[in-house]
Amino acid sequence: MVEQLVAKDDELKSILTIRNFTNQFDMSIVEWIIAMKRGLSEIEKYPQHIMPMRYEDLVANPEKVVKEICTFCNLDEDAKLINYAKEILKPVPSKKLCHCIRY
Repeated sequence: MVEQLVAKDDELKSILTIRNFTNQFDMSIVEWIIAMKRGLSEIEKYPQHIMPMRYEDLVANPEKVVKEICTFCNLDEDAKLINYAKEILKPVPSKKLCHCIRY
């Protein structure tokens, strides 16, 4: 990933320490950044084909968001899908703020 994606990213390629990451958490953050940047880039290129949504909105109001997804995809609303979403998707309780310590 570092050679194929980070090395080609104008903002990340200058951060040489990324090449030395061994901690899975640190590596997952870099993967998340790369994925989000790519996703946002694709939304700009193909706005008519990609429906951005926030996970927080989906879990806060699954019926509304699933209906919007169905409309966007030109699908009929499916009561089973909507009921399943309402049953499964629940907001995650907020966590306390993390106070980072710099060394």
